[in-house]
Parts: sequence; C-alpha cells; structure tokens
Amino acid sequence: MNTAEAVISQVQRALVGIYQNLCRKHLQRYLDEIVWRWNHREPFREMVKQRTTKSGVDRERTITIWKSIPVVDQLRVLLQGAVGKQIRRSKDFGLCWP
Repeated sequence: MNTAEAVISQVQRALVGIYQNLCRKHLQRYLDEIVWRWNHREPFREMVKQRTTKSGVDRERTITIWKSIPVVDQLRVLLQGAVGKQIRRSKDFGLCWP
C-alpha cells in the first residue's frame, strides 16, 4: 500500500512540475516514464531508529532514503542496448545522434 501511495505522489509531483497536463492519448507513456524512474533509483543512506513501546520493549526500524539516478546516467543505461548508435552533445548542450 505504501508503494502505491508513493508512486501516486510521484505522478502528482510530475503533473505539477514537469508535464502540466496529462492527455489521455499519451497517459501510458507518462506513467511508463514515472515507473521507470521509480525502478531506477539507488539507496542514499539508511537510518536506524529505535523506540520504546508502552510495554518497555525496544524496537528498531530501518528507514532507507532513496535518491534518483542522474538523467545522463539513466540515458546511458537505457541506450546501452542500442548497438552501433552514438550520442553526441549538440551545440546547445542537448543530445543528438550523428
């Protein structure tokens, strides 16, 4: 349940920050990108929190903080399978294929 809520919050954040509008025609593409970014992240650090319950039992809980992988590294992984293709930087710092 927590994972579903977290992905929904990512969709809402993408709607506010990146996409501005989700049209029905391309909705699956938007969701595929959001889920792909969700699946390609790496743990940043783990924290162990200790708490004492009412009965006096100490419990530990591990919390993992995730960070997204930079876009250039994501593209590198995504395009690894494109055999024989080369990517170059354009003059305006975009990506182009020679």
